Amino acid sequence: MPALDDIIVIDASQGKAAALCSMLLADNGARVIKIGQSRDHMDSDPEFSILDRGKEFCAVSLEERDKLAKLISHADVLIDDLDVPDDRRKYLDFEDLILLNPGLVHCSITPFGTAGPIRMESHMPDLVKARMGIFHSAPGFRDGHIYVVHPIVEVGAGILAAQGVVAALFSRLATLSGQKLETSLMAGALLFMPLAGGTSVSQQTRNSTAVGGAPFYSVYECSDGKWIQLGCIHLGFIDQASSVMGIADVLMDPKYGDGRTPADDSARDELFEIVKNVMKSDTSVEWARRFEEADVPFAIVASVSEAMENAQVIHNGLIHELNDPVLGQMIQYGLTLQLSGTPGHIKGPRKEVEWHDLELSSQQRDYVFTPTLLATELPLEGVKIGDITNVIAGPVAGRLLADLGADVLKIESFTGDFSRGPSAIFRSLNSNKRSISIDAKNPDGRDALQRMVAECDALVANLRPGATERMGVGGQQLRKINPSIVETHVTAFGWDGPLSNRPGVDPLAQAYMGLQDAQGGEGSQPSYLSHLAPCDFSGGALAAFGTVLGLYVKKKTGKGQKIDTNLLNMGTLMVNGDFASFEGKEPRRLSDSGQYGLSDFRRLYKTSDGWIFVSAEGNDKYLRLLEAMSVRNDSCIDLKRHSCIGRELENEFVERDSEYWLKFLSSNGISVAPSVEYFGLRIFQDSQVVANGMVCRKELGEEKELLLIQRFIDFVGSRDPVVYPTPSLGEHTVEILVESGLGMDRIKYLKDVGAIKVCDEQEG
Repeated sequence: MPALDDIIVIDASQGKAAALCSMLLADNGARVIKIGQSRDHMDSDPEFSILDRGKEFCAVSLEERDKLAKLISHADVLIDDLDVPDDRRKYLDFEDLILLNPGLVHCSITPFGTAGPIRMESHMPDLVKARMGIFHSAPGFRDGHIYVVHPIVEVGAGILAAQGVVAALFSRLATLSGQKLETSLMAGALLFMPLAGGTSVSQQTRNSTAVGGAPFYSVYECSDGKWIQLGCIHLGFIDQASSVMGIADVLMDPKYGDGRTPADDSARDELFEIVKNVMKSDTSVEWARRFEEADVPFAIVASVSEAMENAQVIHNGLIHELNDPVLGQMIQYGLTLQLSGTPGHIKGPRKEVEWHDLELSSQQRDYVFTPTLLATELPLEGVKIGDITNVIAGPVAGRLLADLGADVLKIESFTGDFSRGPSAIFRSLNSNKRSISIDAKNPDGRDALQRMVAECDALVANLRPGATERMGVGGQQLRKINPSIVETHVTAFGWDGPLSNRPGVDPLAQAYMGLQDAQGGEGSQPSYLSHLAPCDFSGGALAAFGTVLGLYVKKKTGKGQKIDTNLLNMGTLMVNGDFASFEGKEPRRLSDSGQYGLSDFRRLYKTSDGWIFVSAEGNDKYLRLLEAMSVRNDSCIDLKRHSCIGRELENEFVERDSEYWLKFLSSNGISVAPSVEYFGLRIFQDSQVVANGMVCRKELGEEKELLLIQRFIDFVGSRDPVVYPTPSLGEHTVEILVESGLGMDRIKYLKDVGAIKVCDEQEG
């Protein structure tokens, strides 16, 4: 039986973020009834055929109070994505709803939160990307701001919303009360921007280009015209790759810094050119054979259609067939998350249901809900989670679980997470955790680790398959020491299958799943987005969602289970519904080769002092734009392509500054936003972020402070989620072991035999 088999969800949304949220709930057993949309229930957008699968559509508007009341009274969850100024929000006031149903979990997704100067903006993900500085920070094949085609904002917000909903359902089992929670497209964007500030954080400059960030971590063309992405994340992989390429001797020159940290930009560019020329000397097939034999992380860049034929993708169960009522027989992606004990399933295609055929019966429960307006605690208070993770995907999962209220214990070797350091990304993703440093290869250390994990409710890892078993805390060993634990893994390519034991990182998933091919733009070469790491961040977020699902089941049944996701799976969510096959399918819309946007009416434009993003596709919006800009030549208009209209508008926009155009276009009813520059440098002073309570300050002593982003999900009325600043290696070793039942004599022994690492201040 799926995890949410007894849950009823009312989805009163129209956007893709909320649709993804309710799809994740439906795929895990929830009955989802979709109502109140302004768009056609049976949208021809192929992505909605996926996002709305398994849902029932009933033509009930929010204004139909009696019908809405009946739906709410039978529901467990309500999801809406109404804009803040939308008058229909009055029908979904939580104070009124909990009188109808005290156990209701109500999740709202807004564009920018419910406070702040731009809270009244509409649901337009591209404009959110622009305001959050995503186009400015993206590398491209030209100077200036670069369009990002991946739906990171919608995917981020959708997964966050699903996490929040299930966490609130978990909490409801104890509190017997419903809850109001909120997230936003802004929060979805911030998920992919792990920023930290303050005097203790090293603000590193990025040297990323459109092809990558380092010579052995970039995408290169081979002699057959195919492209290969290298993913050598550490020196061991660089040594292996350089040996295969026959350039190991070149790296002996100190100016190349072992291939990872060249002495300066000139040396870096030289090494890029060396690797580029070597890669061009042979075919992709031959390089793939050599790299695979040497265990070098790599991937041949594929289109989405090629990704659908990838043996690992097929093995992961990502090819699912159904008969959609609009598109007919089709293939779409399958489940992105696997639960061993309560496996999800796709119920079937979307379907329309008449009101009189909508069967609603009261569920039999052994308890009675009581109304509570505000949460006082976070939903995972009292939950303990072991975190054996490194770099991005795993630490993202642990950080999000900590922000839901869990006590997350970061388990590290004596050298620590190999991304450990003063960088903003490490400080951000590993804050709000406690650190224990332990040598799992030492028998005494392994015993202590097992004692600690035996006390955990869940364990999260992002190592290669089998690694936790070798540490003594995976598989059957884990079940023996903690039978009810929730064991979550986020791997590169899958727990088993043809690629499962290959080393993997985010850019390889981008390459395999068609993301690089799409980001490059029409007719252009692949482009790799290093800083956004779309598969890493979304994979970590989905792992957190899966963990909360597992905890919900454990709370109800007392049973644990194993949960798996991987970076390849996440690629299916990042291609805007292109991971699908059906008769009459049109090619996916991509950016132009200049990477400005999707059409003349939905793209970036340079002004005299910066950049703006104009969104004027659909209905009569484009006509308003043409009229306002006095464009008379409409002979080449193509609403979904680039034409001479765009070139004419370019010439107009560059004549005046951004402020002028923002006021002018807005006054003419045209959606527009500034494409913000250097957003990351001022994020902790940004009025919108601050107004929504998303900035956390932690004092570190010696007049130092750490600034972090928090409240990706706001459980209305709850405390600030961040308790701990980023821990030092082994900072909490002693207190964690004491909590696990070890006495101080045993802890001193473990230190003396080199089984644990203890910070000096803990030794007293």
